[in-house]
Amino acid sequence: MEGSVDLYPQLAVPQPSPSVLAQKRALIPWTKQEIEEFHRLEIVLRRAGVNSEFEHNYADEGDPWCLVCRQGSGAVLAHFARIDDIYIADWVGLSQVLRANQLREAIDRFLEVVLHSGRRQARCQHRH
Repeated sequence: MEGSVDLYPQLAVPQPSPSVLAQKRALIPWTKQEIEEFHRLEIVLRRAGVNSEFEHNYADEGDPWCLVCRQGSGAVLAHFARIDDIYIADWVGLSQVLRANQLREAIDRFLEVVLHSGRRQARCQHRH
């Protein structure tokens, strides 16, 4: 839209050069709905006091991925990818890579862990 402002510039997906594209299978970028899920994740994290930034790109095979990092430090909080219509997610403390049929499911599982951990840490701090 003319004159519109991108409220989430960190979610802009870089476009590989034509020479790189020739070496890969067809790129299937994140859909609008998937981008909205990442926006939702950013909002929930911010409300929980976790400022984050997102980096999107493509694997060599052409599959989209997204890193969720702690703003400022760059520490990776989570990694999400879509491979052959299956969502893959990984984060510190996860015993094995999570596979899900929907991105929302993978993000919700991540949020359960992050938000539960934050509440547990807050309770421990109040006891001391």
